[in-house]
Amino acid sequence: GRGIDTIRESGDRLRMLSGLVQGSADSVRQISASVSQQSAGVSQIFSAVTDLTAMMEASVSRVEATHEAADTLQHVTDQVHGVIGLYQGGT
Repeated sequence: GRGIDTIRESGDRLRMLSGLVQGSADSVRQISASVSQQSAGVSQIFSAVTDLTAMMEASVSRVEATHEAADTLQHVTDQVHGVIGLYQGGT
C-alpha cells in the first residue's frame, strides 16, 4: 500500500510540475509577443525619426537657397543703386 501511495504522490507532483512548466511556457510566449510588439514600435519610431531628419535636411536646404537668393537680390539692388547714383550725379 505504501508503494502505491508513493507512486500517487509522485504522479501528483509530476502533474504539478507539468502545470508549472506549462505556465512558464505560456509566460515565455507572452514575453516574446511583448518583445515583438516593442520591436515593431521601435521600428516605427526609427522610421519617423528618419522621415523627420529628411524633412529637416530639406528645410535647411530651402533656407540656404533662400539666403543665397536674398544675397543675390541684395547684390543686384546695390548695383541698381549704383547706376541710379551715376545718373543722379550726372544730371
